[in-house]
Amino acid sequence: MSAEKIPYLPFLVDRWETDGNVKAMGPATRYCYVSLLFHQWREGSIPENPEDLKRLLAFPSDPGVNGSLDLDSCLSQVIERFPKVGHGKRANQLLSLLRRAALTQKSVLSASGKRGRLKQITGHPTGQAQATPPATPNKSKFKSNLNSNEEHKEQTKAPAARVAFELPAWIPAEPWGSYLEMRIRIRKPATRRAMELTVIDLEKLTGKDPKLAESILNQSTQKSWQGVFPLNGGSNGTNRGSVPTKEAVEKWKREHGWID
Repeated sequence: MSAEKIPYLPFLVDRWETDGNVKAMGPATRYCYVSLLFHQWREGSIPENPEDLKRLLAFPSDPGVNGSLDLDSCLSQVIERFPKVGHGKRANQLLSLLRRAALTQKSVLSASGKRGRLKQITGHPTGQAQATPPATPNKSKFKSNLNSNEEHKEQTKAPAARVAFELPAWIPAEPWGSYLEMRIRIRKPATRRAMELTVIDLEKLTGKDPKLAESILNQSTQKSWQGVFPLNGGSNGTNRGSVPTKEAVEKWKREHGWID
């Protein structure tokens, strides 16, 4: 069975450029690493068998370049980043987390889009047309509906053209991915603007401290909180209850324009 495809990979550029192990890789090893990441994003994993990996990475020589690529040497430098996951496969753990979150969000948005389209056609989100008496055609109303449909199409196209959100290097990617996955699970998927506001909140709470940011994100994920708040009993705030104070929640709602 072919793996479900996702339109884009959220490549963490800052993390890539500042990673000491990546900096130590030569061009050929980087090619191997990126190719394996891309393959996992498309298929969900990479082969465990070394010969299958070599066939996957085989490529023609560039014009004017002599010699062949030492795949054994390149793979030895990157394979540890793809632990075995069973069934003859390997997978990068962080990429698996990001991929799972993207698939979940794709599923939620797809279901929401279908309901919206059914409601637009039938007047009911489940597709069951409501019984209405026949009406005399109204040309002006029909023209207005056409214009409305065209505007709706343009509005639904707009988000696809936006630039992918880029996570700041000081925010750990794995707890961030878990937090976004939790938001999808509680049916409050984070929009691009919501992610930008969360980053601003984290910067205020942590002063760009990666360890503190990780703890705060883990706290929200564990307790299924939509926002991020000072650690309970932590050094960055005085809130020591099991949930955020009412004042903290109300302030968060005002700042994020969130309505019950």
